[in-house]
Amino acid sequence: QYRLHQEGKKSHVTSFRIQELESLGFSWNSHWAAWQDSLSELADYHKVHGHCNVPQNCSEHSKLGLWVTNQRRQ
Repeated sequence: QYRLHQEGKKSHVTSFRIQELESLGFSWNSHWAAWQDSLSELADYHKVHGHCNVPQNCSEHSKLGLWVTNQRRQ
């Protein structure tokens, strides 16, 4: 519906609703938002540990470790 609105086509999403959501920091691209969240988590990890070599087998940071591995593969 958002895409239709952006294209000037009939949509159930109004400009008011878009503005309200965006004023809360709502992201229309959930994949980009998730990537940004992981990047921020990696920056925090780097501040604490001084490097970005997050182990995958670390229970505290297992999701971050997997994300870092995927970034390297890509």
